[in-house]
Amino acid sequence: MSGKFLARASALSFAIMLTACGGDEASTPIVNVNTDTPQTSTDTTDNSTGDSGAPSGETTRSLALGSSSGSSFIEGEISASTTSLGSGGDAYLEVTVVNASDGNSPVTGESMDVSFSSGCLDTQKASLSANPVTISSGIARTTYTAKGCTQDVVTATVNGAAAEASVLLNIAAAEAVDLIASAPTPNSIAPKGRATESRKSLSKVTFTLEDADENGVPGSQVTFTLFPSTTNVSLIETSATTNDAGQVVATVEAGTTNEIVRVVASTTSASGAAISTTSAPIAVNSYIPTDANFSMSFSRHILNAMGIDGVETEVMISAADRYGDAIRGNTIVNFTTSNGSITPDCVLDDTGKCTVIWSSLATREARPKIYAYTQGERLVSGTDCYLPTSNCTYEPATIDELGAIVQSSSDGVEALLTNPAGNEYCVSTFVFVGGGVSVAPPAGTTIEFTATAGSILNETQASKTINDDPDLVPEPQYTTCVNAAADATYTEPPRLNVVITPPDGDPVEEFISLL
Repeated sequence: MSGKFLARASALSFAIMLTACGGDEASTPIVNVNTDTPQTSTDTTDNSTGDSGAPSGETTRSLALGSSSGSSFIEGEISASTTSLGSGGDAYLEVTVVNASDGNSPVTGESMDVSFSSGCLDTQKASLSANPVTISSGIARTTYTAKGCTQDVVTATVNGAAAEASVLLNIAAAEAVDLIASAPTPNSIAPKGRATESRKSLSKVTFTLEDADENGVPGSQVTFTLFPSTTNVSLIETSATTNDAGQVVATVEAGTTNEIVRVVASTTSASGAAISTTSAPIAVNSYIPTDANFSMSFSRHILNAMGIDGVETEVMISAADRYGDAIRGNTIVNFTTSNGSITPDCVLDDTGKCTVIWSSLATREARPKIYAYTQGERLVSGTDCYLPTSNCTYEPATIDELGAIVQSSSDGVEALLTNPAGNEYCVSTFVFVGGGVSVAPPAGTTIEFTATAGSILNETQASKTINDDPDLVPEPQYTTCVNAAADATYTEPPRLNVVITPPDGDPVEEFISLL
C-alpha cells in the first residue's frame, strides 16, 4: 500500500515588479504563483504492515514559511521591525518554519537552514547579520542593513522545501555628504607625443560620492575642472554620472610641455549643498634630453689596467630635459671607446640614468676616451628656459659627452722628492706607460712620509692614498707635499723619507736631506 500525501494549495501570491536593485518594468515577479502546484513536503515513516497488510504507522507533514504560527500564522510573509528604512538603516527580520498539516505549529527539535536572498544583497548594497540562519526552534532571525538601495524584496527559503516567504523594504535615498578622490593613476605622465607602452600620456582619477555611512551614492552628476586652469592639459570628459558604487572617473590628457595639474570634482547634494574635492597632483614631465643636461661619470677613473684583460669601470649617463626633469625611460644612449671594450648602449631608467661597463683589453693606451651620444635637442634662443612659462626655442640635435679614464700600472712606479722652498717638501709619483707618456699610479696607491732626526710639521698630511678623483685624469703624475724640519740637535743626518706602495706592486722608497 503506498504512503498517503497531503496536498495543499499555496496561498502565496506575493508578486512585485522591481524598478530598483536589478528590476525594471519588464522584470518577472519575485514570487511565482501557481495554485496547481502544491508546496508540500511529506515525510513517511514506519511503513511495515501487520498480518492484515495495513500500515502499522505513518507520519506526514507540510512545511510552510511565514510570520507567527498557529492560528496567527500568515503564510509567505516575513515579519519586519520596519519596512520603511532610512539610508543605511536596519530592519529586524523574522520568519517561522511551520508544519501546515499540524495546525501551523513551529517545526522544532530539528536543525535546518533558512536562507535569505535579494537583489540588493546580490550587489552588496545590503547586508545581513547572519545568512543562512541555522535553527532548531522553527524561528529564523537576522538583521538587514541598507547600503545604497532604495527598494528591496527579501525572500526566505528553507532547505528541503519549496516554501518561500518575502517582505518588501522601502529605503530612503542616500544624501551625499562627501566626495573622495583616489590617487591619480599614474601620477606622472609623458608629454603628448612622447607616450610609450610603459608610460602613457593619460592619467585617471576615480572620485567616490559617499553618504554619511560611507556608502556610495549612485545617479548623481559630477563635473570636472583642472587647477590651475591651463590650455596645455585637457580633460577627456568634463562631467559624469556616479555608477552603482557612487564612482565617476576623470581622465587627464597631457599636452606637449611640462606642467603640474589637479582635478577638481564638484556636485550638489539632494538638499542643494555644494560638494567638491581636489585630487593629488598629476605631473606632465620628462620631455627629451637636452645637450645642457647630459652628463657622464665613472665609478673608477685611475685603473690598474695597463696590459691587463678584464679590469672594469662603470660608465654612467645622467640626462634631463629642458626643464631639468630626469628623463623617464624610452631614451637609448649609445657608446663607443678608443680603447678596450664597452657595452654598446643602455636605456635611461625612471631616474634618468643608465650604466654600461668599460673593460680593459690588455692594450697600452694611457687615457682611453669614452664617447656617449643620443638624440635630443639643443637650445637655439631664449633665457630662463627651465621655467615652463619661458619662450625658448630648441632644435633637434645629436647630443653627446666625451670622457676619459686612466690605464695605469702597479709596475714601474717612480718617485721624485724635491724641496721647492723653505720647509716644504713634495713628492711626485708616476708610471711610464710607453711612448714617453706618464700617468699617476693606480687608485689605491699609498704614500707615507717619515722623518729621521727631524719631524713632520703637518702630521695630517704625512699619509695619503691616491683615490679615483676625476681631476687626476689629465695629470701625468700625482704630487703631494708636507712641511718638515731637522731636529735642533741630531746624531745622524736629518732626512725626510717617503714610501710609495701601489695596490699590486712593490714599495718604492726615496729620501731627501732636511739640511
